[in-house]
Amino acid sequence: MIQFFSRREFIKFTALIPGVLILKDANAQSLVNESDPQAAALGYRNVASDVLSKFKKYAAGQNCSNCALFSNAASGLGRCPLFANKFVSASGWCSAYAARSGVSTPPPVNTQNDEVKKLQAEVSRLQELEKAKQEPIQAEAVIKNATPESERLSLEASKKKCTELGFKPATEVHGKCVLQLSK
Repeated sequence: MIQFFSRREFIKFTALIPGVLILKDANAQSLVNESDPQAAALGYRNVASDVLSKFKKYAAGQNCSNCALFSNAASGLGRCPLFANKFVSASGWCSAYAARSGVSTPPPVNTQNDEVKKLQAEVSRLQELEKAKQEPIQAEAVIKNATPESERLSLEASKKKCTELGFKPATEVHGKCVLQLSK
């Protein structure tokens, strides 16, 4: 005998289906493991305070719960699009952290060291420029002292001698040296 559902029973039954699917989906997903390849690549940790000494980008107060990518799904857990189909801890952190609008966090811990490195790089660049300005003057002095009037060299010998003196071939200073020696 075929039993038909009444309209009321059908509506009750179909209203339960989304709830069952959500529960099934939640049970199928698990918490992101820190050793998972994606998590390891992003430096994910389940507890943000474990990150402090390992990443320069981390600043106190940063965690998944105040990240723009985090969406709260259950108490203490949420979803992140970077770790598809897995839950992340609300107290976790990864290097892709992006502050949610309206949430301010202090700057990264090692900003002073970064500034010092930038200044040191700028100083060394300026020293190189200064050395390059003085190089042609020194080159002319070496050339004048190296070749007396009676000794003029052929073009190939001049190139070889200039290279021996420390001038890099195919540079303007090397060319000036060759010209002076071959005159």
